Amino acid sequence: MPATLPSLLPIKPSAQGVRKDGTVVHHNYFVWLYEVIIANLELLFPGMEIVEAYPFRVIRDADIEIQELEAEDLLESMEESIRRRKFGSVVIVAIQESMPKHVRSLLIENLEIKSSDIYTLVGNLELGSLSQIYTGVERFDLKYPPYRSRDSVAVTRSK
Repeated sequence: MPATLPSLLPIKPSAQGVRKDGTVVHHNYFVWLYEVIIANLELLFPGMEIVEAYPFRVIRDADIEIQELEAEDLLESMEESIRRRKFGSVVIVAIQESMPKHVRSLLIENLEIKSSDIYTLVGNLELGSLSQIYTGVERFDLKYPPYRSRDSVAVTRSK
């Protein structure tokens, strides 16, 4: 999935009600983007039978060499390096523990990696994206107040 897409998609929030004590009920719901994609694979691959689908993350070697003195056009050199990076060697493949062994074997074979390059994670592969909830949901009652720094004041002693 492109990094430009959010990992969590907000679903229309439920109606907000008021509790007996006067506090407002807030409900915000999200769904993982990869779950939406898996649920709609038949639209991406029309006419094909979807047997199984499992998310995984491929981390590639991001080593970019730029010879500034030799490069006639730095922008052109950067563009070429980014194109090469898309096809860099696989460093790590992160998978969920629920992925069956036969699918793991397919990844190892097709990505030409060793089994030691696979990292099995318990739960979701996108936990770093949970910060979207903090920034995307306006629940100031659940957030720390913003830090306000103070100007330092020099203290001198009088004799």
